[in-house]
Amino acid sequence: MGKQSRRKGNAKKKNVSSPRTTATAQPSKSSLVNRIRHGDLRVRHGALTAASATLFSPLSLSSRSPVNMEVIQAVSERVMDEDVPCAMCALGCLGNYVLFQERHSHGHKVETLLTPILLTKMKQACDSVEAIAKKMTLEQTENTKALEKLSLVMMEQWSVQSLCLHALCGIVEGTATNNESSSILFHQRDEFLMVVMRSLFLATEMITGLANFDSEMKRHIATKEHQTNVIADVAVYAARTIHSSSDENPAFLSSLMSSDGWKTVVSCISNASLPMLARLHCCGITMISRQVSRTEEVDTFVFEQALPVLSECIMYSNEVTSELHKKVMETYQALKQEKDDEKVEKDIIRKVDKRKESARLIARRQKQMKQQSKENQEIEHVENTDKDKKVDDKKEEAVIEDSDENKMEREEQYEKALTAWKNSCLPLKLSIEIMTNAFALAQEEANGPMDDYDDMAWDSDQEDRLQAEIPGSSPFSNISKDDEIFFHQVVTKGTPDRVISVFGSIIMALVKIGKNNDSIHFEILDDLTDVLIKSSICLGNMFNNLQNCWKSSENDTLTIWNDLSQCLKASKDENMNKNIMLQVISAALSVMVALLRFRPALVKWVNEKDLEMLLSLVLTEYPEAGKTQEDLAVAVSDIQKDSITILGILCSEPHPESINERVCDTFLTLLLRTHSITASVMSEVLNVLMDMYSADEGDLNNHESVFSRKDVLGAFHKSVPILKRKVREEESKGASREEVLVWKEIILNGTRFIKYKKGH
Repeated sequence: MGKQSRRKGNAKKKNVSSPRTTATAQPSKSSLVNRIRHGDLRVRHGALTAASATLFSPLSLSSRSPVNMEVIQAVSERVMDEDVPCAMCALGCLGNYVLFQERHSHGHKVETLLTPILLTKMKQACDSVEAIAKKMTLEQTENTKALEKLSLVMMEQWSVQSLCLHALCGIVEGTATNNESSSILFHQRDEFLMVVMRSLFLATEMITGLANFDSEMKRHIATKEHQTNVIADVAVYAARTIHSSSDENPAFLSSLMSSDGWKTVVSCISNASLPMLARLHCCGITMISRQVSRTEEVDTFVFEQALPVLSECIMYSNEVTSELHKKVMETYQALKQEKDDEKVEKDIIRKVDKRKESARLIARRQKQMKQQSKENQEIEHVENTDKDKKVDDKKEEAVIEDSDENKMEREEQYEKALTAWKNSCLPLKLSIEIMTNAFALAQEEANGPMDDYDDMAWDSDQEDRLQAEIPGSSPFSNISKDDEIFFHQVVTKGTPDRVISVFGSIIMALVKIGKNNDSIHFEILDDLTDVLIKSSICLGNMFNNLQNCWKSSENDTLTIWNDLSQCLKASKDENMNKNIMLQVISAALSVMVALLRFRPALVKWVNEKDLEMLLSLVLTEYPEAGKTQEDLAVAVSDIQKDSITILGILCSEPHPESINERVCDTFLTLLLRTHSITASVMSEVLNVLMDMYSADEGDLNNHESVFSRKDVLGAFHKSVPILKRKVREEESKGASREEVLVWKEIILNGTRFIKYKKGH
């Protein structure tokens, strides 16, 4: 192409096919931007390929390496490049940026810039797929090469759709909102809905056709696994993008339900040819749709189609997990060994520079010697000749080629094993998440933003304003008749029993792994932990909403409590390996909080050992190796907060002064950790202490003597200002409005509590 550009006449005019921006754009101070906008296709593609491996790599973006808007603008221009590989490379860069650049400062600008470009590119890709599919269907030809070429061009367009959907989904889940500031869900909502639903429809038609009909297209596409996987990915991400867009967005849901796309969503649920994740996302859309339209038709879709599919996926088998994990570990170890061998070879190459024998052959021979015998052989130095050198070079090339092939084969085997695990685990994750959201009762959000406040001036006027902004004391509204019918259907289909079975199986497996100090692949461990946490939240919602129709007997709740208590005690047992994950402890405590809160008859069965365990968990500290790990910090905070909540529930019942004193001592000790304690934990401690010492004189639960003796009032004087500062810090870091309102309400109550106790 470089030679053609120097020719005169018609040959030179061929270069006009490139976007005009490459020729007219002003030169930039950035060499990368100039190369991305270069008129030569090879230069553009090379620059984008290099950027995808460096600046836009997941590792670089996850470490929050900055990417300025000029570079993003230049890359976005290449999305519309007529060269498909170049456009795909640009889409990959932008997709990585959206997915991995957490809380990037250009969030709204990126959304506004990319939305029209991505939608236009997707529309073009859909047009191309339809045109090529029609051509392949209508042409009755024996020209296999022509059909093969058409199928390759079609798969390029499916890949373009896949990359666009990854980026769009990332925008929706990461930066898009349903208010007037959003490009994707407000200004261009109708176009967005039309294009994404069209992509879902085309993928559904293609997958169904390839699975059920014999055709030339099937013989050229369905036999190639990587091609069918791309089309399946389009179906999954199109459904996921619509699902994410529907969440807490009634206007979007209304538009969807009044469009032809609604029929596609409903039909996908029962289409067994589609990937399970795509079907589950469509189940989630229909579940959310009940918020907008609770008609008999919608309920029929939910009860007869969505719920059975969701329940089917909420299943966990230790045997299946063990087999999949075994395969992942075997392939992972084989790949690791291959990489280690490669490192050994490179180390020897650096050391050997004057020997006749090839360094690669030395490395390979030494590895074979280790496996076959332990005898050492001395390498003799002989005079080099040109003939010997040619022979050695050929041997070295063969060894290198063999090593590379082995590595690629190991990588492929490992990827297949990991994919098999993901295909088993991801539907379970998603189905539990959908059920969790279905059981979460809607709450009205407070109107208007909170005013900024001065840490040093928390006066009565601010208290009045805060009081007006605090929502009502009842955390949940009454369950409607429609919700009662829905919950009854869920219980009838056995879904809650499936969730608690999954939770119990995973928590026992992880406790066993911790006690035995077994090794487990990090990807599988992360996935199991994620499922466990999602299950604990789902169970909390179920215990709340199914108080009278599921696990309501004393025996059922006591059995669950005792099983979870044993797991927690194992984590503190000095005779065992104290290697049980903090996330496991956190998940168990989360369910125990829900049990005590919504099955109050259980309180009388809590014993002395349970109390000791809870008091020790309140003072949980960060592991030395995990102080900088965010997930461990969150787990420790949750453990402390849930333990405090349980102790608060227990102390709300009449109890001896000795117990009260022990609980008080533990809470005051925790409040002294002013640097490590989080705003959520500190607010929970103060809240429980106010409940513990608010009983009137003569009340069986009055422990004023402990309050005075331990100087709890002095602790409040010190802690309330610290909590104000911590809340302001968390607010500046982006804490949710709901959390901030709760914390400020506790600060307000704490201020009043101090005044009340002073006047007593």
